Amino acid sequence: MNKFKKPIPIVLQAIYIYVGSMALSLIFSGLMGKLYRYIEGPYLGRSIGVLSDMRMDTFIGGFLYAYLLFLGLFVGLYIKNKFLLTWLIGFLLVGWISFGGWKYFLFAIAVSFVAFFLGKLISLVYKKIKK
Repeated sequence: MNKFKKPIPIVLQAIYIYVGSMALSLIFSGLMGKLYRYIEGPYLGRSIGVLSDMRMDTFIGGFLYAYLLFLGLFVGLYIKNKFLLTWLIGFLLVGWISFGGWKYFLFAIAVSFVAFFLGKLISLVYKKIKK
C-alpha cells in the first residue's frame, strides 16, 4: 500500500530529531534541572562569566540533560539504520563539550543510553501490538 511513499533520508531524520530534542528540552529543562542540581550538588557560584546565577546554571544543566534524554529516546524510536552514528553525532554536539568532569560525562551517557533502550523497547512493543 505504501509502495509509492519515499522514505525520509537519514540526514533529514537526524535533523528532525536534533531540533525536536532541543525543543522538548527547553520545555522540560526545569524538571531536568532538579536532577542536574541533585547530581552536581548545591550551587557554589563557581561559574565563569555571565552565567553566575544559580537559576541560569540549573536551567542550562537541565537543558543539556533533557536534550540528551530526548536525543536517546527519539533515536531509539525512529532511527532504524545507523542509529549509533546518529546518536553519537547528536551526543557530541552537546554532551562531550558541556560536562567538565568524568562523573557528569558518564551520567550523561547513562541518561542517553537508558532513554535509547527505552525508545527501542517502546518501538518493539508497538511492533508487537501492531501485528
